[in-house]
Amino acid sequence: LSSSAAMKVLLTNDDGIEAQGLQTLRRALMRVPGIRLVTIAPDGNRSAMARSITTTRPLWVEQVAFEDGTSGYATDGTPVDCVRLAKLGLVEGFEAELIVSGINHGANLGDDITYSGTVAAAFEGIVLGLPAIAVSQQSAAREMDFRLGETFDFAEGARFVARVVEEIDDVPLAPGTLLNVNCPAGDAQ
Repeated sequence: LSSSAAMKVLLTNDDGIEAQGLQTLRRALMRVPGIRLVTIAPDGNRSAMARSITTTRPLWVEQVAFEDGTSGYATDGTPVDCVRLAKLGLVEGFEAELIVSGINHGANLGDDITYSGTVAAAFEGIVLGLPAIAVSQQSAAREMDFRLGETFDFAEGARFVARVVEEIDDVPLAPGTLLNVNCPAGDAQ
């Protein structure tokens, strides 16, 4: 990627377009110079859908406005459908060069990654030959089971991933690499 061209980044998740984790990461990525960010995410929670895709019905997509005046796209499909919609040209003139999926509400470690829609969306990027980052956040309860945590602080994880994206031209991911980032909970309160 030449330094004069904007890197095209697709942001998605499995918790839904209005999820706090995705919105915190979206705002952090918008501050990264030299990227064009497009958000395509499920219209609601699609956790633990793994690599499911929609094949038996049409998908609907709706442009949604965010509070900062920008917009994204919500679909009734799965996280993997979101990546495929981008690849199929949902947004004219946008062909993703990097997939960022998250920030997931809850960790994705061990066997959980096989069920995770967050990791699956990033994995779809790998299938399509694109570098990909999946990002997950442990809750303040420091649980390992995503169903138990309700309070999350996504700020530090969002800053970290934005920095990774900012540096990706200088330190690229090797072909076929999916970076699975899990952010531990901060200090106990």
